Amino acid sequence: MSVRTDVSSGEEVERLFAEIHRVYSRLDILINNVGTTIRKPTVHFTEEEWDFIYDTNVKSMFLCARAAGKWMLKQRAGSVVNISSILGMGGVSRRLPYASSKAAVDSFTRTLACEWALDGVRVNAVAPGYIRADGLNQAFVAGILKEDDMVRRTPQARLGTPDNIADAVLFLCSAKADYITGTVLYVDGGYSAYQGPEQVPSFHHDLSVWSGV
Repeated sequence: MSVRTDVSSGEEVERLFAEIHRVYSRLDILINNVGTTIRKPTVHFTEEEWDFIYDTNVKSMFLCARAAGKWMLKQRAGSVVNISSILGMGGVSRRLPYASSKAAVDSFTRTLACEWALDGVRVNAVAPGYIRADGLNQAFVAGILKEDDMVRRTPQARLGTPDNIADAVLFLCSAKADYITGTVLYVDGGYSAYQGPEQVPSFHHDLSVWSGV
């Protein structure tokens, strides 16, 4: 089943979940996977652009979680996974609304996890790094980002794939993660872990020096 919905609209979200309730007997998983960005210096952002990004990236998650929570809390079971970003943990130029909105998603995740824990509903987030998908490819073509620089800066020396994110979400929704809630899982090849000044964060070891081990 698919229902075209503006998830930044409370009315449309309520209509969406009413349809889900009509078709299905229970709701086990909510994946809040929506986001947008605009790249420009902070002093050039309009109020309308700021509101658009926050409505899309944060308000939508509140509306969908509220609607899903009414259902999950009654059945005392459920898993919510919010899609955040590694940009939510640090500063990044020309991305103020996006980066701060993703930091809000992280706090939203932790707070809701605490609030819903005793009723059996887990809430976590996945924070992707740089994933080889349409948006990133377009940024490479436009010259906004340089793939070589990005790969060099990542300890695993490669970009991620959509499957890397899907696997992380699947794990957090599974019974194997039943004691995990309030966690922001970074899936970024080590990008967010590295804080050193060197341009190349990792290296291959010369194992020949350990011949006696």
